[in-house]
Amino acid sequence: MMRLSWYLAQAHLRTVAALLVGMMAVLFLFRFAEVARTAAESGAQWSYWLVWEAVLRLPTELQNLLPHVIIVSAAVAMHRASTRFEIAVMIQSGLAGWRLLVPLLVSGALVGLGHTALGSQLSSAANAHIEAVAAHPQEHAAQRLVLDGPQGTIFLLADKVAPKGDAMRGVTVIRTDARHALVQRFRADHAIWTGAVWQLDGVTVLHASADGAAPMLDIDPTLLGERPASRLAVPLFALPRAIAYTKAVGAAGQGYRLQWLEMWMLPIQLGLLAALAGAVALHPLPKGRWGGAAVAVLGLAFAVYTVSTLIETMALHAVIAPEVAVMVVPGLCLAGLFLWQGWWRW
Repeated sequence: MMRLSWYLAQAHLRTVAALLVGMMAVLFLFRFAEVARTAAESGAQWSYWLVWEAVLRLPTELQNLLPHVIIVSAAVAMHRASTRFEIAVMIQSGLAGWRLLVPLLVSGALVGLGHTALGSQLSSAANAHIEAVAAHPQEHAAQRLVLDGPQGTIFLLADKVAPKGDAMRGVTVIRTDARHALVQRFRADHAIWTGAVWQLDGVTVLHASADGAAPMLDIDPTLLGERPASRLAVPLFALPRAIAYTKAVGAAGQGYRLQWLEMWMLPIQLGLLAALAGAVALHPLPKGRWGGAAVAVLGLAFAVYTVSTLIETMALHAVIAPEVAVMVVPGLCLAGLFLWQGWWRW
């Protein structure tokens, strides 16, 4: 029985590999055409970087494609096993009901685990390289910080911040106490870090503190210079640091939290998707009903795409918590499998 299960899992993994190779080739051509068109519209000259950029974007596309590849490959593997009467043999051997889906669940989880361990690292490195090439380190950027402490909160808004965080222009500082009452507010034209203290020029006091304290900054310049990359460009095990940084400066960290949780939930999600797709396409004997099964599988893939896109957008905009978002698709898959198990027994 273990041999039969392993045989079905191997068939699924071979189908996954074949689909991935084919779809990645098509995506490369599509991405290359898009990059070349964008370069032509912007007047950029042809270079090998256009080809390399198309290649670098493939790992990210792979992560988006995996759920759909898993769904289609599981259905195809189950269809092939049925047309060869292998499903009938498995049922006669006692491998029936949910046991038929366990090989697909395991193989799907293995694919997800492989992407979490290796594919996500390759994807983040590729995205980081793209961002590094496109970045302009000489440019100054605006910065907003919210620093909470035992004495209260400091809100800092700067129109321009040097890349290393040691110089600012157009600085506005607002201090509140532990009860969120306004303590001090001032604006400075320039702020320069001397190595020990901040030197403020062109200071305008908008709200003086009750104790008459002079305007001053006590913010670590490294917090101003540090800017985490986009969530897709941060390696898996560096995501906790990015999450901690966003908490320290009061920035939005939903994207990093969502990416961290998605990577760890990916094996479970892909395993459940493979099992559900196999259940949809399961027919013990070929009876010519594969047209309906194909429509059902495509409908499942479309539903997964729609729900996952909607949930991800809501999580990134803080409508729902990332911890809730990553549980929606696996939860729906489990519900579908329980319904199928009841129908199978009936």
